[in-house]
Amino acid sequence: MRLLIFSFVFTSLLSCNQKEDVKKVVQVKRDTVALLPDVSLKSVTDQLTYEIKLVDSAGPGLGSITSKYDAEKGVLGFRGALSRDMVSEGRLNERPKAVKMEWEFSTSYDGKKTKFGVWGGGNGWTGQPLLVNWDYKGIPASALAHKPKANKEVIISSLCGKVYFLNFENGQPVRPSLDTYNPIKGTAMFDPDYTGHLFVGQGINETGEFGFRIFDVFKGKLNTFVSGIDRDAHRGWGAFDSSPIKVGNYYFWPGENGMLYKFRMLDGKYKLHSKLVYHSKKPNKSSLGIESSMAVYKNYGYFGDNQGNVVCVNLSNLKPIWYFDNVDDSDATIVLEEEKGIPYVYIGCEVDKQGATGFSFLRKLNALTGEEVWLNKMPAHSVFAGEKTFNGGMLSTPLLGKHQANDLLYVSISQPGNSHSGHLIALEKGTGKVRFTTKLNAYSWSSPVGYYTKKGEPIVLIGDVVGNIYLIDGLTGEKIFVKNLGSNFEASPAVLDDQLIIGSRGNKIYKFKII
Repeated sequence: MRLLIFSFVFTSLLSCNQKEDVKKVVQVKRDTVALLPDVSLKSVTDQLTYEIKLVDSAGPGLGSITSKYDAEKGVLGFRGALSRDMVSEGRLNERPKAVKMEWEFSTSYDGKKTKFGVWGGGNGWTGQPLLVNWDYKGIPASALAHKPKANKEVIISSLCGKVYFLNFENGQPVRPSLDTYNPIKGTAMFDPDYTGHLFVGQGINETGEFGFRIFDVFKGKLNTFVSGIDRDAHRGWGAFDSSPIKVGNYYFWPGENGMLYKFRMLDGKYKLHSKLVYHSKKPNKSSLGIESSMAVYKNYGYFGDNQGNVVCVNLSNLKPIWYFDNVDDSDATIVLEEEKGIPYVYIGCEVDKQGATGFSFLRKLNALTGEEVWLNKMPAHSVFAGEKTFNGGMLSTPLLGKHQANDLLYVSISQPGNSHSGHLIALEKGTGKVRFTTKLNAYSWSSPVGYYTKKGEPIVLIGDVVGNIYLIDGLTGEKIFVKNLGSNFEASPAVLDDQLIIGSRGNKIYKFKII
């Protein structure tokens, strides 16, 4: 099929009609408007150059924008929901005292020496397990025919290159592992329509096949490989550390080549619909690449990239809606929350392009316009060890407080100020002011997760890079429990009731229970 290319380079100001559209966007409410406006705002026209490469003759559209993600289905992608916050509703009967191990599983170990070091196994940054609930009442009969011998299935992709399928209750394998033959750093996604498709991104190129894979879990084999070395991309790095998302009939997957892919699965086969390729008008374009997973509100998608660009796109046609410059590498996934009918996003960055020292710019933005609500600049620094650099700032995804902590946002800051450790910080959602700061024994790239007692009291759980697990009072910052239970918790947990699954660097996957 002939490739149709639509190039857009805007420099003009908004028209009067566009300004009126912006006012309508700000006033929009979820229950009264089906689709948000298809209007590129002035931030895009002034600061972004982009192309939409349309391949599929189906034209623009999504199908239904009703979320396909539900807590009853499980945690099917990174942070489990369109808003990337489905890890904040763990349940506790009472205030906890400790964390105990229920089981551990050993992955294979990749000992090959590469220019990036030895990757080993287990789970690393930005990995997270998936939890599939096979007791969900809406599963199609065609999928139930392939139900494993487990009511709840853990799917975890490993730095050794393999994907494992485990019984949540005992950690025993329930399906044969699948192999990508390359280290996997990111989080997979299980199709929320239970088609059996599993989408796995590749982190490092060891075999020459550099991109993402779609497996048919029910058949136990590879369906599709898509190369990330794309001639349309501005960057020749083909990794996919982000976790894709499904909206309507389409899947969306940001790549480290600096492109956003939109595609369908027709009759079980991959069909590319369109691609967004873009760059900001900053002088330096070489660092372009998307490692964060995309958050979604209705037909709008949100992501940050290695250059500090934050982009909102209309998922119907991939047209950028607004742009924001967040200064530095923004690998942490955006989280989204609606307040009084208006959605807001939280975004933070690392200290990377700024040099050895700088700030993590944590912001709250209006998700409809990109307008800044507040900014908190948190000083941090990077550590240099030989050829390796350990960036400071925010490398993990924020946690939205709920219940008694409904007014709080929790963030993890690595190497704050002159410290080599880390801080868990609670900020007021309304103002961005710090409510409390809890010092960790080491820095943390692992995203914090939340638990709540029957009274709605918040408990935050977080791991650090030397293997400590912490339980922290979400209202006061008090450390309730600290113990070394692993080797290096870079990866993020998946939560179910009073339990969690998390992987560590090395070759271990753990199930823990809060007691």
